[in-house]
Amino acid sequence: MFGIRKVNHHIHRVLLCIVLLLFMVIPFGGEAESFYRSNKPIQYAVGANYVWVVEGENVSTVQISSGEKQAVGVIKSIVRIASEADNLVYLVNSAGRQTLAMIDNNGHELYCVEIPSEMDVWQIEANQNTVYVLGEFADEASSEVDMHGHAHANRAVYQITPYIDHSFEKLIIDGWNNEYITSLALSDDYLYTYSSDTLEACAVELKTHTLAQTPVSVTHLSYITPANTVDGIPHLYALCYSDQASLWLVNMQSGEKTKVVAKLPDDCYGLRRSRDTLYTLDAKGTTLLSVPIEMGNKSESITIINSLRENTQRMRKATELFHTRYPDIEIAFQWIDDPRILSTGIMSGAEGYDIICVQEHMSVTSSAMMYKAGAIVKLSDYEDITALLPEFLDMFGPVSMEGNLYGVPEMVLPYFWEVDSAIAEKIGCDIPKSSWTWHDFFALADSVAQYNRQNNEHIVLLYDPNFLPYFLIQYNANTVDVMNGTAAYTDSEFIALLAEWRGVYDMGLIDDSNVIPSNALFKTCATDYYGMQSRVLILPPVFNDETRYPMEYVTMEVSANASNKEAAVYFLACYMTPEVLLSEPIDIQGQWLTDIERYTRFDIEISPENEALWRTILSKGTQDYFIGDLYRDQGNTLYPRLLAGEISAEQFAQVCQRRANMVLRE
Repeated sequence: MFGIRKVNHHIHRVLLCIVLLLFMVIPFGGEAESFYRSNKPIQYAVGANYVWVVEGENVSTVQISSGEKQAVGVIKSIVRIASEADNLVYLVNSAGRQTLAMIDNNGHELYCVEIPSEMDVWQIEANQNTVYVLGEFADEASSEVDMHGHAHANRAVYQITPYIDHSFEKLIIDGWNNEYITSLALSDDYLYTYSSDTLEACAVELKTHTLAQTPVSVTHLSYITPANTVDGIPHLYALCYSDQASLWLVNMQSGEKTKVVAKLPDDCYGLRRSRDTLYTLDAKGTTLLSVPIEMGNKSESITIINSLRENTQRMRKATELFHTRYPDIEIAFQWIDDPRILSTGIMSGAEGYDIICVQEHMSVTSSAMMYKAGAIVKLSDYEDITALLPEFLDMFGPVSMEGNLYGVPEMVLPYFWEVDSAIAEKIGCDIPKSSWTWHDFFALADSVAQYNRQNNEHIVLLYDPNFLPYFLIQYNANTVDVMNGTAAYTDSEFIALLAEWRGVYDMGLIDDSNVIPSNALFKTCATDYYGMQSRVLILPPVFNDETRYPMEYVTMEVSANASNKEAAVYFLACYMTPEVLLSEPIDIQGQWLTDIERYTRFDIEISPENEALWRTILSKGTQDYFIGDLYRDQGNTLYPRLLAGEISAEQFAQVCQRRANMVLRE
């Protein structure tokens, strides 16, 4: 799909429409309306929340929801553009030099890399930190033309990963001939191509870099853009040319085409899509047209964002059960890489944010902050959810606030400490069998230090390579009160803990490197149930009997602005339902239901001790919230300075307290 008018011997006359949900027999589109007008030809690209517009050298964003225009800057010699999330990816060709660059909506450059100057670039698309380029090298260009006037015998798709390296490589996929490509489209899950020479459409699965299915034969396609995936089958919207232009829905498994019924202008070209709107340019290239999605039968969809378990048996079973109550509501999946866009969308109540899978440390706004702001639903208000809770272990504390359940766990990663039994036996250390305190830990540190001196060895007490040391993660999780906007960093016991930790670190008993040592008595590890097999694990130390253990929860939460909150909540209930949960073995997800005998197993061994640890830590766990700026300051600045001796424990605590007061009261 192209957002730019191409200069060649033939200009397509394009019809525009938008298709409804894919399971409908006859797709419908709305009526094209003017979205943006200019007095000169424009280029455009569609992001998550913005449409990028380039008028000559002037670059702007236009808010999809409001139409508000915001000038971003001036960039000379732009020849191709695309959007990744809400960032602009653009190709500049100046003085024989071609560069790919990305900027955010504030005009800040995120990368800039060169690509071969001898390549003729026809289209660019970007997704998940990769840019795909449709082009051909000038010395390989064919003089032969197809029915549309194209000369593209050697046109192929190339890829570049600007954040990782600057290699520019032709995309190679088993079973696919990457040649004669005339159109390119990109979704979160698939790369689509079409060849008007071979009359073949192809879908490449991005996660695996394999063909989604054998390339299908489809006639007379031109511009293409992704449609939703239905029952695991990718689909395309495509402009077709025979006697006249028309818009079709293409099944990428069978090649079947379904004509789209829509009110369209006679003259337009290009095709790009947002979640609920399709965009195209009029024949002059000066007016950007939009066509909203219209639900012919008022069908709906619920979008699950950033699920790590999209293609699992459990998710499929949950969808089947959901459709017994809501047969006409589609379950769709979307991935948003940029945490800033994700957090902004949730907090602002943007459309399309129905169910959000929150990974705290991949977010800008934590679940606690979203709950406080009223951005997520209180699941405790829904009987579909509460009726299921007696079937589960006491495990919902980490996804509750003020006694209100706000999320359903999709994945749980508790923090354990792994014990090297050989080292423990060597130094004569008794492995803690139950709860132990930080006082016990520091006493053990003295014993290990004494052993090292007496035996001229270097045993490390703890390997702890996390962004924040475990003791600080635990303290944050237990004392930072988001709802009341308070923290307790100036507490004398915390300052003493900091000082003692610093002393143990200075003795060389804490290893925070990126290389796992062979001489560590304990290793901090966040692991799922499957990862517990064949490991000696213990609970980490605690401050007192009230201390809860921090855990990483991937949590499914319903946006307060979901298009259908009742249906979204019911989907979470379906996902929790025991028969759905039991569609996968215990080894994959761990014991969540009270009755362990209901589960099936693979051939792995989880010791009774570790099974008991799993149940204990779930019942005594708390969410490892990531309070953005506060924790980043701790990990990036304060903690390294403490270890380097640049600040004292008292200074660390004072700065943390001031920062917490600022962040928590915003």
